[in-house]
Amino acid sequence: MARFEVVLAVRTFLAANWTECPIVEENTGFETPKNGSPFVMVQYPYSISERLTFGAPGANTHRETGGFLISVNVPRGEGVDRGRQWADRLADILRGKTFGHLRIQTPNSPPTDDRNETGNYFQLSFAVPYRFDYVG
Repeated sequence: MARFEVVLAVRTFLAANWTECPIVEENTGFETPKNGSPFVMVQYPYSISERLTFGAPGANTHRETGGFLISVNVPRGEGVDRGRQWADRLADILRGKTFGHLRIQTPNSPPTDDRNETGNYFQLSFAVPYRFDYVG
């Protein structure tokens, strides 16, 4: 699970830089659109933390490394061009960005195979690795 500061920084950045379709997070009550309109889902499935400095309690530097998952959902049957273009654009706007102590690494590209079809959608998912240093 990512630290809240990571989630807030990513949420704020995407809200300011992505207008193509809604961005959805976990546990928000979002229901898949019945009309098949596209959306992007952001999830935070993995992180691990380590202490970098040792000394005064509460004043040590820690590092969280992890990855968040971006899933671009486009209507099933329309082909993959829009989904791939959107995945590329999302990766491009995030790659190498720094928000305070959060540093975005290089996102990978979404794989495509038989498992991309999910209900009315074709889903292109890719991981965005990050590093977050904090004092605690």
